[in-house]
Amino acid sequence: MKRFFTLSLLFISFSCAGQKSANEILWSGLGTKLKLNEKIRLDIEHQVRFQKNFLDYDYTFTEIGLNYKPTKKIRLAGNYRFMSYERGLRHRYALEGHYTLKPKNSNFYFHIRERFQTFVWNDDNSSTSNIRNLFTIGYKINSLIKIYTTQEWFYRLDKINAFKTYRGTGGITWNFSEKIMLMTYYSYQKDINSNTNKKSHIIGVRGFYKLNLSKNK
Repeated sequence: MKRFFTLSLLFISFSCAGQKSANEILWSGLGTKLKLNEKIRLDIEHQVRFQKNFLDYDYTFTEIGLNYKPTKKIRLAGNYRFMSYERGLRHRYALEGHYTLKPKNSNFYFHIRERFQTFVWNDDNSSTSNIRNLFTIGYKINSLIKIYTTQEWFYRLDKINAFKTYRGTGGITWNFSEKIMLMTYYSYQKDINSNTNKKSHIIGVRGFYKLNLSKNK
């Protein structure tokens, strides 16, 4: 059963990987997750992103997020991202809600996330806003490895009011210890309802150091 699910998950997530891409992108990041108490967590991450077959620097950002978990199934979060492009500085503000369901006596889990985000350019104060709808199916293979696939749709606001981007992802989360976690994934992204029909292949490698401060109190 485990082998069948693994093969099916990878097939669904990576079936589009053979398509010709307009851009190959690398997302690399390091961060920390600080658990302040049983309900509140502070996340900090720095990423550097490359484009055009991973050869050209694209931009870098630092993100700070605060998470509040009122129940085991629900998590609320807000975050701020400080982004540095060749054009200049860009800011992202986001609010999101998470709902996770894990059936009893099962290694499967299901996750829904709704995010509202706004980008603002520093040079001319222009902005764009969208809502991101994400659905995840995951499976815990053992204490070290979790595999997952996500489907995500970006709904553009700003009087456009249409779905503009689709992103499908398949990945593996590696929990090497209680404190060290690595995320590796592949995402296929394409424009929808657009004449550009732009497509991208994204490789993600992100490491996190987790610290539970509540244990020290």
